[in-house]
Amino acid sequence: MSGAAVDLHPAATAAVLEGRGVFVSGGAGWGRTHFVHRLLEGAGADGRERMWIGDDVHLLDAQQAEKLAQAVQSGRLVPLGTVLRSFPLPPALERLVRDGEAVRLELPEPGIETMHRVVEETLGGILSPDSVPSVVPARPGGDLVVLRAAVVDLKAVGALALSGGRWSIVDPIPPRDGLRRLVHARLSTSVEVTSSIESILDIVALAPGLTADDIVEAMVSPGTAEDLERLEREGIVDVSMHGGPSRLTITDPVIELVLPWTVGRLRKERLGRAIADVLSGRDPDGLAPEQLAALARHALPSGRPVDRRALLLSAVAAFESSQVELSLQLATAAGAAGGGVDAEIVVAACEWRLGHPDQASTRLQAARMLAAGDAVRSTAISTLGALMSDTAGSPGFGWDRPSGSPMPSEAVDLAALLRLGSRRHSMPPTGGGHTADADRLRDVVEAERLRQAAENAALSGDLRTTNAFLDAAESLLDGVGGDTFVVRLNRAFARSLDGAMEENLAVIGELRDQARVSGRPVQHAVATWILGHRLLYSGRCRLALTELLAAQELMTRAGMNIGTGLSSAEVRIAEALTGASARSDGAATGSTQAPAGHPFVVAPTEHQARGWEAAVAGDCDEAARHFVAAAEAYEELGHFGAAMLPWAEAARAGSATVVLPRIEALAALVQGENSASLVVAARALARYERLTGTSSTVERADARARSVADELSDAGERTARAGFHLHAAELFSRCEKLRTRHGPEREAAAASRRVDQELEICDLTESPFLEGHSRSPLSGRERELAVLAASGLSNREISEALVLSVRTVETHLLRVYRKLGIRTRSELPGAIGQTAPGERSLGAATATGGAGID
Repeated sequence: MSGAAVDLHPAATAAVLEGRGVFVSGGAGWGRTHFVHRLLEGAGADGRERMWIGDDVHLLDAQQAEKLAQAVQSGRLVPLGTVLRSFPLPPALERLVRDGEAVRLELPEPGIETMHRVVEETLGGILSPDSVPSVVPARPGGDLVVLRAAVVDLKAVGALALSGGRWSIVDPIPPRDGLRRLVHARLSTSVEVTSSIESILDIVALAPGLTADDIVEAMVSPGTAEDLERLEREGIVDVSMHGGPSRLTITDPVIELVLPWTVGRLRKERLGRAIADVLSGRDPDGLAPEQLAALARHALPSGRPVDRRALLLSAVAAFESSQVELSLQLATAAGAAGGGVDAEIVVAACEWRLGHPDQASTRLQAARMLAAGDAVRSTAISTLGALMSDTAGSPGFGWDRPSGSPMPSEAVDLAALLRLGSRRHSMPPTGGGHTADADRLRDVVEAERLRQAAENAALSGDLRTTNAFLDAAESLLDGVGGDTFVVRLNRAFARSLDGAMEENLAVIGELRDQARVSGRPVQHAVATWILGHRLLYSGRCRLALTELLAAQELMTRAGMNIGTGLSSAEVRIAEALTGASARSDGAATGSTQAPAGHPFVVAPTEHQARGWEAAVAGDCDEAARHFVAAAEAYEELGHFGAAMLPWAEAARAGSATVVLPRIEALAALVQGENSASLVVAARALARYERLTGTSSTVERADARARSVADELSDAGERTARAGFHLHAAELFSRCEKLRTRHGPEREAAAASRRVDQELEICDLTESPFLEGHSRSPLSGRERELAVLAASGLSNREISEALVLSVRTVETHLLRVYRKLGIRTRSELPGAIGQTAPGERSLGAATATGGAGID
């Protein structure tokens, strides 16, 4: 059951307990029956005696529905039934809903991540990233019954096998007759699967995105148009018309994915030839990317020649949609078919995007010579070359792409062709010279240059410029129907720098999942690293470690050497903070030079890793030296925004007074709430350091300490709102320490609770920069009850104060005793660090002539 479906469960349970019926609505295979069974299990023996269970109650005739409604109204029955979405209930049952005697709940469609989870649960293990696009649908809303059956079938015949601890597609999938019968049975509830409809469905599944005319011509049989209309009317085929000819896909993405596995080899070849025959007779410039992909997919395996123009346009469409390896393969095939200079330009663009800028530059120089005398093409080549050179010269260029990894095979990836598409519905007219191909490539490359500039602006702390560059890049990609994934990812990252950490962690996670199921390994790796990076600096180190380890593996497999270095260094930080590794080699070196063997853009992160390892080992001075070295390395790159984090880490390590002038100087250059909150925190920490390093009278120390405690509390709240939860916990711990010593006692307890709350978010119990605080094992509610009980209130008084039943208070307190390892109420004050009723507060009365800080 999906998370969203689980959210509906309490409402459904409440209705059942109140004696009201529940009609669960959703698509075929969305878990409606499973939902009803869970409700039945939770109803208890007495409740189940009155239950009436029915599937697809929308199919009841009027007499049956009226009879059921009367039984419900008389109190004899409580109905639990399923309804197919978009189908109305019979009028008698609709009356029950209207009168409040039953509720209709709409299950949400299974998301892509839900389907991915279903696949892995069925396998009993992790699915290899390379195999995800082959097994997990790329659209939400699929039939989970068919998906589970398909995975079980593939596993049984060995097409899915365990390799290296992960499940992978290891063999071509043989035709699956049993699966075909299941698919047809699921569809036959809506329409009779005749031989004509069977062929239409096979063609649409083999070549999604064809037009109705394409299918009618490929079928060459009477009645095809009427059958298509029937399939659309029953919701089996989806027709999209975004300003162009209607394009057909199978509505259920699971069936669209699975159905080609069930087509026999000879039948697949025959239908493939029919598709290729139809599309070969069309002008390539008038074909949409999906049609171009279908042509290449069904013509190339048979050795049938494909028009070089069609191959070239397919390559451009693949480049626009970020399928760069596929674009290179298609452009290479176009060149072999006589594509000339135009094919060479596309190949060069692919080489640049795959991390081979020198190879791309050499190819463009050769293309410029071939284009001598062609002013238009020569200008396009020069423009592309300048854009590539400009982007490659950026300080951070290359971290998010393969670093000279082996080029993909020249053989076209036929599976990838199924995923080829863009937001363009047909290629624009180009004229005899076809120069619009280079223009489209230029726009994509220019968008990448702007995106890279936005990334650098974000690292420098100029968020307004960041957003302007991202807007311009998105506009260019929109103009060519290009893939905006990386722009959206960069935008979420930039927003997380401006106090919007929490909501953008969710956005980044969604983009990571999207990249995973769409078969984009580089995008998947980058999004996974960014998610881990932001989780790490939010303080959620355990979650971060999981994501960063995954990013490290993905980047290594993709040949992303710089990205691998970045993720590896951050893995060490997360390991240090979670106790997953006892490494402290950074503390042993004592060197603050750029670490050997790392690109300079990795050096700052490497210093941060050494700093945290030193801090965990107890050497805060060494930690601060590495944090300062990291900040200075970022500043040398011009990444002033990125430098704010290690400067703040140095302040947390006990060097706030020393580094505060540098932080305040950067504050004038770095925009956003994150930077502002770090400045406020550094100022509070510097005041704390000065307070603990001076001596004065007890009375004056109390007043100063309370002022500093207030400032630390305010800074903690602000950093928590910005999303820096571990940093906030450290600030609150210093506030707690001051208030425990100097009062007021109630506010000390409040500060302690804030430490616990922030540590709970981080799923940590300690940090090297926490002072004088041990995380309570109690939840917020349990601690609240414990404090009241320790202060002398009776259970009844507590129940009245918190509006709880006495029984609930007793249950909570028993749990508190167990967690604290005590047996009696009298032990509570000592267990939670609170003064017992009647005891005199020691507070400042025990202060010595110093600052009053232990």
